Amino acid sequence: MRKILYLVVVLALAACADNAGLSSMLPKKIGEFALEKVVSGQDALLQINKLHGQAILARDGVVATYAGPGKPLMVWISRAGSEKEARRQAGEMVHRMYENPESPFTWRKRMDFNGVPVYPFAGMGQVHLIFYRADLVCWLSVHEGQEREALSAFIPMERQ
Repeated sequence: MRKILYLVVVLALAACADNAGLSSMLPKKIGEFALEKVVSGQDALLQINKLHGQAILARDGVVATYAGPGKPLMVWISRAGSEKEARRQAGEMVHRMYENPESPFTWRKRMDFNGVPVYPFAGMGQVHLIFYRADLVCWLSVHEGQEREALSAFIPMERQ
């Protein structure tokens, strides 16, 4: 019984550390926008699944809202089971947005930011940036002209 209790405590602590890890990725500010609200863990995964209209295969997630002038900036990050799965999920999301004639999003040309492929879309009054890094799938919704600043907060410069 002690071993089982010990295992439960260790797993619970590991889950908390993982959630803190995703939340710790969030910058306090993106330009004039300050971090206002963070939802992590299962609550974040529920929001991410709602955004997709279906459950995605994710081990963890975080959703952040940044307040400032105009519409809030939004950040959605999910942790897939592997880098291969993250690449697949990001690709599927981009493909569905691009191919759907009823999508409110308009494709913009793919760009590379510090060596990471980024798939930008415009729509709903913002620019939406989709990319993956390692096992993380990221969606940033920002204002026109904030793309580089927002991406810099999540995609560090590669060391030369």
